[in-house]
Amino acid sequence: MKTAAEIFTETLLEDRYRVCGKLLKPFSIDHAELFLHFGLGSLSSVSDLALAILICSMPAERFCRLYYTRTWPLRVWWFGLRVGWLRRKPGRLDRALALWREYYEYSNRCPDFEPSSKVEEHPAGAPFLYHLRSVLLSRLGYRPETVGQTTVRRAWAEYVVLMESDQTVKVLPGFYGENIKARFAEADARHAERVDQHLAARKNGEKEQS
Repeated sequence: MKTAAEIFTETLLEDRYRVCGKLLKPFSIDHAELFLHFGLGSLSSVSDLALAILICSMPAERFCRLYYTRTWPLRVWWFGLRVGWLRRKPGRLDRALALWREYYEYSNRCPDFEPSSKVEEHPAGAPFLYHLRSVLLSRLGYRPETVGQTTVRRAWAEYVVLMESDQTVKVLPGFYGENIKARFAEADARHAERVDQHLAARKNGEKEQS
């Protein structure tokens, strides 16, 4: 499991991914907002995958310009057809989906943390992404005209550092969710061990009685 320092350092540079022939840009806040607009949180079809790849293959500002051109529907149709052709080759579409998921998970992970004190939580009315953008602008000095170009990984890291400086969270080693998964896995292993010990003791008792 990586240390918090290693994770924060990694946000300075982004790994590059190429999916279906398209070199994907680092996943920014603007890209994430486009995903919210088009409902691309989970890709349920080949056309969703094609649109997601097109969005991330260019800066979000350029995508918004192209979206209103007459040729955009044709561009989406043609690229969707190219992605759909992958179905004809065994395993190609599955590999493309796996690579896309790797890119998306990599782009959205953040350092793990836990609350340092009991804070009363209230359900948020707005998506967390807009809360994150607001914090970058109001607390961290980002500029409105460029905040959207910030990668989601970098924004998460900045947000976690701010919460730690406010002493509302404690930063943990590993990425978000890894520690709780490890605790659940450890608990499951202990439970399985206790079950095995109980079954072995019962079996030994049955042998002694016979």
